[in-house]
Amino acid sequence: MFVSVNTEGSLKVKRHDVVFTRPEDNEPEDEVDVTGCCHVTIEETSNHDIFEEDAEAAPLSLEDGGQSTIDELKEVNLGTKEEPRPTFISTQLSDNDENEYVNLLKAYKDVFAWSYKKMPGLDPKVAVHRLAIKPEHRPVKQAQRRFQPELISQIEEEVNKLIEAGFIREVKYPTWIANIVPVRKKNGQLRVCVDFRDLNNACPKDDFPLPIMEIMIDATAGHEALSFMDGSSGYNQIRMALDDKEKTAFRTPKVRHRGIEVDHSKIDAIQKMPSPKNLHELRRLQSRLAYIRRFISNLAGRCQPFQRLMRKDAVIDWDQSCQNTFDSIKKYMLNPPVLSVPAVGKPLILYIATQETSLRTLLAQENDKGKECALYYLSRTLTGAELNYSPIEKMPVISGRLAKWAIILQQYDIVCIPQKAVKGQALADFLADHPVPSNWKLCDDLPDEEVLFIESMEPWIMFFDGAARRSGAGVGIVFISLEKHMLPYSFTLGELCSNNVAEYQAFIIGLQMASEFGIKYIEIFGGKEESTKALEEAHSGICGVHQSGPKLQYQLKRMGYYWPTMIHDSMHFAKYCEACQFDANFIHQPPESLHPTIASWSFKAWGLDLVGPITPKSSTGHSYILAGTDYFSKWAEAVPLREAKKENIVNFVQTHIIYRYGIPHRIVTDNGRQFANTLMDKLCEKFNFKQYKSSMYNAAANGLAEAFNKTLCSLLKKVVSKTKRDWQEKIGEALWAYRTTHRTPTGVTSYSLVYGVEAVLPLEREIPSLRMAIQEGLTTEDNARLHLQELEALDEKRLEAQQALECYQARMSKAFDKQVRPRSFQVGDLVLAVRRPIITTRHTGNKFTPKWDGPYIVKEVFTNGAYKITDQDGLRIGPINGKFLKKFYA
Repeated sequence: MFVSVNTEGSLKVKRHDVVFTRPEDNEPEDEVDVTGCCHVTIEETSNHDIFEEDAEAAPLSLEDGGQSTIDELKEVNLGTKEEPRPTFISTQLSDNDENEYVNLLKAYKDVFAWSYKKMPGLDPKVAVHRLAIKPEHRPVKQAQRRFQPELISQIEEEVNKLIEAGFIREVKYPTWIANIVPVRKKNGQLRVCVDFRDLNNACPKDDFPLPIMEIMIDATAGHEALSFMDGSSGYNQIRMALDDKEKTAFRTPKVRHRGIEVDHSKIDAIQKMPSPKNLHELRRLQSRLAYIRRFISNLAGRCQPFQRLMRKDAVIDWDQSCQNTFDSIKKYMLNPPVLSVPAVGKPLILYIATQETSLRTLLAQENDKGKECALYYLSRTLTGAELNYSPIEKMPVISGRLAKWAIILQQYDIVCIPQKAVKGQALADFLADHPVPSNWKLCDDLPDEEVLFIESMEPWIMFFDGAARRSGAGVGIVFISLEKHMLPYSFTLGELCSNNVAEYQAFIIGLQMASEFGIKYIEIFGGKEESTKALEEAHSGICGVHQSGPKLQYQLKRMGYYWPTMIHDSMHFAKYCEACQFDANFIHQPPESLHPTIASWSFKAWGLDLVGPITPKSSTGHSYILAGTDYFSKWAEAVPLREAKKENIVNFVQTHIIYRYGIPHRIVTDNGRQFANTLMDKLCEKFNFKQYKSSMYNAAANGLAEAFNKTLCSLLKKVVSKTKRDWQEKIGEALWAYRTTHRTPTGVTSYSLVYGVEAVLPLEREIPSLRMAIQEGLTTEDNARLHLQELEALDEKRLEAQQALECYQARMSKAFDKQVRPRSFQVGDLVLAVRRPIITTRHTGNKFTPKWDGPYIVKEVFTNGAYKITDQDGLRIGPINGKFLKKFYA
């Protein structure tokens, strides 16, 4: 339907959503439930003489920086106050034009549809929307989704609006089912969308080309303004074809006023089921009950007789107990409960009950009338050791005698430490074998409720010693009282004994005297010189071999010595022995977690390293290989060098990295003079990138470069001639093989990450591959379009490679961190360093040279476990990784 409207003067109408209705005699049929809209054409004429204007030359640039194409709007009412009909017009209209437009819109206000009910849409005879579903696609029924309780009412309100407007209707037995997706608008309202992704995937994609701007501009020549109108709710204006309507079905939550009821079809299926005769039918019954388990109280307890039949290799013996259980379930389902939806802000009530073989709970809540309503039933079966639990242990709270004990024990800080040795369990076993009688009366009084003041008493002090010689043995005891008075005593022993026995007798006599004096608190000290001498002789004496602390303590015990702190003293003595520290074994456990270098894009970070000197030299006199590897794409560059000079390094970075792939963000190198020099610093300052130097003698800090060097040397070994002097000619082939090989960290080749396509290999020319056969049959335009699509997909491929790289690094870090034993140092600590020429200031010696050198002083601490140290002469060494250091005990 087209409507022509004649107006005088120019026509300026701001774009606005309008709907035009048809006469009543064209009402749609009853079975059609989706409406459409019509298009409107407004012709512009004038009673005045029409004259042509010459087209002005277009300016070379927009004046005043361009003008906005969106006019400000103001609202006008085309109806009355009781029945408003609001719309919008431009604020840039003159008063005369504004009055004309308002009068025009009021004259035709009955043409507009002001509600959804007055939007019958296009007649199905004119146009309908059809779904071109591919025949090979099967119908998809999406799994039901659950929504938050506070969203269900809003979803139901939006669905009711569509039902009242006639846009949707209820359908039964659909073949396609989609779910709704609630989306929150910016204004806070809820928009209900439908997830038609499965349906869209089954339909071919339509191409809707955009209008050609040149034609639209030419059509506006000679006119002052371009106006148009857009249909309101265009999605609901064109009806769906009758054959395709059921394919657009979707499910929505519908809560009844009574509450959440169980599906009666599920109940009927259980009521009509006969008694199971085999395992398949029994599992079928269990699955149907599990679907409605939230409505059944104590489902696990009711189905307990079925559990023995569900075991592996069990014989189906449907006895009377199983039949009684089956009948009780059917009887329970005749009157199933109606569950309620939890209300926000009200407290929940949880009921818990325990049985011998199961647990059951009920979650409830009081409604507005104060009546408790069931929300959810839950139960589970106890298995294994849970069947042996007492009723109190099955409950989450304590009661009875345990509750009284818990109140009394709260005043203490009790820590449970399990005993590792069997002897340590003696006390626990005794308490378990001799439990407290059940009729034992528990005292409810707190043991310290009458304590008003606590005073700490100073103890007495006792020193003792004993000695033996040929003529006899004697002991000496000294007491120091609370008033600091000294009370010395000496005794002669009647029997000959050793020094150890004499000291033991002195200790016993001192305890007896303290008891006779009525001393309640006492501190006892023995001789320290004897224990120290014993430790020195056993550890580093004539027969000492610098054994470890545990072995030292065991050796002293075998020789007949003992004192209370012997284990601690043995460990401490061996720990502070300088000879043991300098000759100790290397520490292979890393002190820090793995810190992988992360690059988010290609050529952002490079790792540089020098391989060589290589023997034999190449036929052209080259002795080194300078290699650089990109941390993201694993792309590698390598050149042969005759000399490892800093000028060659700077030329390589400038020519093979910066001029080819752009300025990187950072470059990682070692501390060699070829990399750490002023010429390299000037290059970094010129192109504004950073150079990171790895710690000394720590190849893992630049692991990517080291790994590529290993791979490159391995490839060259396999392709060089017998003379081994043509390796510089094979570097290009090795790089090609490396770049076109699948990289495990990224999951793709380096070549494809850089250029977006795979390189054409010689084999594909000799034996044409599938992609070569396809490209041969393409035209120039198709080939260009194909390469353009591959370039557009390059960003997505790089993102996938980055995700694969991050997952790979996470797995590596997880495996590495399992071996970590944290070890850190502070500024001023004394440390020992592994004796290696590149680390220590002294040269390594013969076979019996100590493994550690030092001590050194930590002068500076870096992140990720690197340190700078100085020797006794003040010479700085570093940065050095913490795995080459250990603490020195002086």
